[in-house]
Amino acid sequence: MYEIHFRRNYGTINDRVVVKTGIRSLEEAKNLRFTSGDLVVHIGSHRIVRDPAWLWDWEKKDLNCYAQRAIRGGV
Repeated sequence: MYEIHFRRNYGTINDRVVVKTGIRSLEEAKNLRFTSGDLVVHIGSHRIVRDPAWLWDWEKKDLNCYAQRAIRGGV
């Protein structure tokens, strides 16, 4: 299961707002996000999901967008 967190800094796990919890699929998470700052994390560990399935199409193309940078370097 997943959660959506909004983080001011993708590398800081404690500075977050939980936007949505109890999400069952990455497709559902993708549809529940509002901004590129909304990151999909594993519900127990709060680690960012590395699978890009939750990214919007434009984020998949933009390797420098916030979500892509979070996947590469966030916790």
